[in-house]
This record gives sequence, C-alpha cells and structure tokens, in this order.
Amino acid sequence: MPTRFPICRWLPGVLLLTGGCTLTVPYDGGTEVTIAGPFGLNTEQRERLAVFDTYWDALDKGYLFFAPEHVDWRALRERYRPVVPATRTEAEFWHLMAAMLGELSDPHLAVEAPLSFYLGSSSCLDLSGWRFSVGGSRWDQMNVTGWPEGWAPIPPAHLSAQDAAHPEVVRIDGARPSYWLMGILLWGDPGSDAEFELKWPDGSMTRHLVRRPAHISADARAANQKQGLDEIYRAMRIGPDERMPVDSVLGLDVDADGIAWLKVRSFEGMHIFRIENDQAVFGEEVFVARLEELLARIGDAKAVVVDLRGPSGGELGCAAPLVRRFLPRTARGVPVARRFGVPVGDAARDLGLVKAVMIELEPKEPVYRGPVVVITERTTASQSEGVARVLQVEASAMVVGEQTIGAEAEVAYVQGPDGSLLRFGAIGMRDPMGRGWQGKGILPDILVQRPDAAPGQSAEDADRAYEDRIREAVHQAIGVIERRRKISD
Repeated sequence: MPTRFPICRWLPGVLLLTGGCTLTVPYDGGTEVTIAGPFGLNTEQRERLAVFDTYWDALDKGYLFFAPEHVDWRALRERYRPVVPATRTEAEFWHLMAAMLGELSDPHLAVEAPLSFYLGSSSCLDLSGWRFSVGGSRWDQMNVTGWPEGWAPIPPAHLSAQDAAHPEVVRIDGARPSYWLMGILLWGDPGSDAEFELKWPDGSMTRHLVRRPAHISADARAANQKQGLDEIYRAMRIGPDERMPVDSVLGLDVDADGIAWLKVRSFEGMHIFRIENDQAVFGEEVFVARLEELLARIGDAKAVVVDLRGPSGGELGCAAPLVRRFLPRTARGVPVARRFGVPVGDAARDLGLVKAVMIELEPKEPVYRGPVVVITERTTASQSEGVARVLQVEASAMVVGEQTIGAEAEVAYVQGPDGSLLRFGAIGMRDPMGRGWQGKGILPDILVQRPDAAPGQSAEDADRAYEDRIREAVHQAIGVIERRRKISD
C-alpha cells in the first residue's frame, strides 16, 4: 500500500511515493518523517531531481552573494530537495523551484522553465484587468493596483476603502513573486487555485485565491501569457520586446537652458539594432556608434543629465564609452568571483579568467568637464547602477531620483538537462575601497520618489507632476555642483 503524507502547507494534495528507497522529509516543527516504497523513483521523479541538483550545484559553486544575504544554501537544499519527488505535475515542480530560488532575493536571479511547461497541459491566470505596481520600499515589492472583474479580494474589515487600496503580494503559491519568477508563478495546473498572500497597508495579512482557467487553447494561452508579461513590464517601465531599435534606447535633447538630457534605456548591445540596407544589424557597435554621435552634440552644454531610469542592464562594452567621456582621471574597479574556474555553462571561460586585479577605464577626449547629474529610480539595475556609481564617485556627479535595485553582478547562465535555463550573479564589482552595491543599491544625493496616482488623479497627471519634481531637483543639483566648484577653485 503506497504511503500518503501531507508534505507542506502550500503544496496541494498529498505526497504519493512508491519507491525502493527511503526519503527523510523535514516537516513542520523540525520533525523528520521517513517514507519508503517498493518500486523506486520513476523516470519523471529522477529527471526533476537531476534539474534540481544541476541548479543547486551551479549556485553552490559559483553564486557570489550567499554571505551578504545570510543564506544557508545547504539548509535550503535539505528543505526543498526531499519534496521534489512528491511533486505530481510539472507546474508543482517549477513552483517549488521558484520558491527555493526566491529565498535568495536577488534581482539578477532568474529561471526559465522548458517550453513543455508553457506549451503542455499547464494554464495561465486570466490576466485581463490586472494592474501591478513594481518596486516600493524594496526592489521586489509588488502591489496589485487593479484586479480582474470578480476576483478582487475582500479587504480587512477594519480598513477604510482608501487604506485598503493596493495590497502587496508577499507570496504566490509559496514563492516570493519577484518579477523574474512571475513568468512561472502565473502558470499552474488547469483549474488550480493560485494562492496569494496579501499584505495590507497596516501590515495585516490575508489569503486570497484566484483560479486558473480549466480549459484554454494554445493560442489563448500564448496571448494571455503575453498580456500578463506586458503588464508586468509596463509596471517595470520597460518594453516587453528585447529587440530594441537603437533610437528607442538612446536619445538626446538640449533644452532652452542649455542643459543636455541624455536618455539611456538599456546597455544590452546584443538586443539593440539599426536598419541597414533593409536588414537589422545588432551588436555593441550599433549602440556605441549612436552614442558617440549623441555625445558629439553635447559640446559646451551648461550641464549634462544622464537619465538611467528603468532596469537597464547590459554589457560593459556599451557602458564604458559613456563613462569615459565624463572621467577627469582613470577610474578603477575590482572584479571578484566566489570561486575561479568553476564550470558553470557559458560563463566558465569568463570565470576562469577572472583574477583579483584592477579594471581601469581611461578618460576619452573630448572629456565633458561641466556639471553631471544622473537620474535613477527604484528599477534602475545592474550595468546602469555601475554607471551611476562611477560617475558619482569619479566624475563628482550628483544622483537624483530613487535608490536603485542593488543588482551588482555580471551574470552566468546554466542550462538544465530538461532545456530550462538558470541565470545568476557570478562576478561582482567593487571599487578600490572594497565597496559594492549588491542588495543596497545606489543612494541618491537628492531623493525624488515616483508616487502612485492619488485617488481621482490620472496616471498621466501623476507622471507629469513627477517629471516636474525631477526637473526641479536636477536644477538644484546643478546649483550645488557649481557652488562646490567655486569653493574648491
């Protein structure tokens, strides 16, 4: 007779194992329960364990930030691995993986499930009507500002309608809903309930269920997923399509006051293109060529504003040409990796070459020597944070806006045996004093927060008011920089 046992509060159903093996399962309260069966693990269970072990080992060997985040990675393995054979469907398995990876709370950490997860028997939440707000006091804070018709939760009785607006989603099916894991958590078994843990403005918590469609066609499934991801990307203020025309990524405007406003939406050279002879040409050279054209127009501008709003990560080869045009002297950084030469997929070569030596960026003429202001917001991430920090420290720039995400590392990619893909931070960057920004972000010199629209205020009006405050803060920063220079002269 097979053994049935309830395994954890968020995994629906029961644990059904038939195996000629024993599993010691941690249970609530620290109790360990041993489960045995007569037939051994089946092929599906072994394949899921292989995926789990591949990703756990890769992170164990190459992930950089266990210590700063106070994560006991081996304890997480002991907690989650015994549950893998108990997952009855592909959706349950990937929700389990999302829950474990979410424990690391890393903006760079992401996993893409195999195509079979999306094209097979799973179903996605009906996302028409959802509205999200991403980023609040934390990079991974996600609030729901609009619900599909008929699926809004009942707020706590002691809260007014205004106080009950925009609850934070703390977990979905047991996992922390960072936006890189949402693509998995929105999906599940047809007809299954997505369990939301909601935190209300006064700190109170409630549980809320939203049901996934029981029947959905392949076309409807694809359209629904795209709509949902488009909504999340909208909240993050980036476009859903990674293929970006270079003129949508880079822009320059010189205003009536003689201030040059340089907008940089991304440093992802591999995704940026221009049209040449009716063909799309991709690569860093496309980005750098356009950047150089714009920088040549700055000339003797009164000041330069580098707008880095949005989670614009990317390559150093795209970021360095921008930074070098504002450096009064050589800038230095120290790359660090947890272990050298670790075989972690495509990044093995890079990790093997990393040594504790200086990376130097030399100034490139003509160097702009006037006031420099950088604009950031809560979703500014990765390479953009590096640019902001170098300009802040080396070019005496002032940063205006919000504290950034805190995603410091260069990433490594590992492919799972089932075709899934893991991305994680493997190479960090420090300044010569050993300071990084992982989990901390770049602090602004002048804080300007992007608020949600007030009751009765349109999103467009809220954005206009926010941009007015940004411009006021930029002029304040320019005045401070000019006064500092007069004192030092």
